[in-house]
Amino acid sequence: MATPWQRLTPCVSAWRARLAAAMREANHDQPPRYKLVFQASFGENLGQMVRSASRCLWDAETDNCASASWSNARVYAVAMCFALYYE
Repeated sequence: MATPWQRLTPCVSAWRARLAAAMREANHDQPPRYKLVFQASFGENLGQMVRSASRCLWDAETDNCASASWSNARVYAVAMCFALYYE
């Protein structure tokens, strides 16, 4: 018998893929010399605090990032987009 997590894994994977695709579509008009990197995370919200961090080597003049988060009483989601100038 499958556990609840095993039953939810395909759904969460599909949601993560759809979120990354939506972010990519929203940023499709970026200049061609930028490399866009998307990251999306989902998890169960049991009243704990979650911090998400990332590190990159980049040029502060040309590179940038954006993030968004959402949560309710049961789950949380964090999405990030990194725009890196690609020479």
